[in-house]
Amino acid sequence: SWVSEYYICPLFKVVKLFIPDNIFRNKKLRERKSEEKKISAKKEKELNKEQEQLLKEILKNPGKLFLLHGITGSGKTEIYSRLAKEYVKKNRQVLILVPEISLTPQMVEYFEKSTGEKASVIHSRLSEGERIRAWKDIREKTAKIIIGSRSAIFSPFRNL
Repeated sequence: SWVSEYYICPLFKVVKLFIPDNIFRNKKLRERKSEEKKISAKKEKELNKEQEQLLKEILKNPGKLFLLHGITGSGKTEIYSRLAKEYVKKNRQVLILVPEISLTPQMVEYFEKSTGEKASVIHSRLSEGERIRAWKDIREKTAKIIIGSRSAIFSPFRNL
């Protein structure tokens, strides 16, 4: 449970790392997996006063640079999520950079749930077809949330 909460990952995915796949074919475990998906679709977390103030400050000053820092689990991702949601409402594109490709799936899941938007992914492990589709979606502004590694900054944004 701790790993699931800490890494913002559904519990069934964490358990799947430690139990062989063939065990997951069991009907009872599949039912639990379905329940976990429902549980992981939690409502937005409450922001504390400091986070609320920071969110308002960032939204009031769109051209100003801000550096969010804090320990893991301090709520930075929730602030990013709220900002993304606000900019998507304004028909803007949002780029979320991940420090390593392996973190992409959980970030996609987190931002899709929190913003209600389908995320496009950009990184070096995509197939050529996937990369072309993502680039077209970004260029045509159908992609509002873009999640990727460092190379994603070279994507053809129209309204970042």
